[in-house]
Amino acid sequence: MNKTFTLILVFFAINFLHANISMQPYLMGVTTNSVYVLVECSTTDPVTINYGSTTAYGMTATDELYTATAASPVTYVHKIKLTGLLPDNVYHYQAVQLSSTSSDYNFRTAPLSGSSFR
Repeated sequence: MNKTFTLILVFFAINFLHANISMQPYLMGVTTNSVYVLVECSTTDPVTINYGSTTAYGMTATDELYTATAASPVTYVHKIKLTGLLPDNVYHYQAVQLSSTSSDYNFRTAPLSGSSFR
């Protein structure tokens, strides 16, 4: 192998090993049948959300887009839409990017219009 190829290979290996989820995933735009999950990460590599009514999950969704932050070092906020949800139900989810996996979190979808809620 030549020296340039070896350096490129080392760079990608280091990047892979240091990819991580920088902060706990958070939610945006909760509706009766969908929600956006935002995940801040150290790389632009795709983020997958495992989600479902139990911690066995059963459904997945991947990035729609990501945006670079102005922070130093730069991080990337990935936006993933979860669909096919039922109104007023609890769902579990976790974020996965390369070798980094978040803890399990949960949320409740919005109730149907006209339903009482707290």
